[in-house]
Amino acid sequence: VDVEDGGEVGVAAGSLASSGVPPWYTVRKELSCTTLCLHEELLDLVNFVRPSDWEVALRRDFATCVDAAAKSMWPGCSVHAFGSS
Repeated sequence: VDVEDGGEVGVAAGSLASSGVPPWYTVRKELSCTTLCLHEELLDLVNFVRPSDWEVALRRDFATCVDAAAKSMWPGCSVHAFGSS
């Protein structure tokens, strides 16, 4: 990973195999506390895996389509999304 003077440099997605660094990792020179570094990396991971507004809308639309399809076949049914929805 190349680090610019005083800056933060992320690693491009897909380069994990060649660099050994996860794609959400950001170099932070100013952090010396291991616990704080872990905290910041966890926040970076959460931001990396958080679905975009577009993905959330797509999932919502898909669930609506599944609900409509199920109700067209079984009018009295109710659809409940669970798991990673």
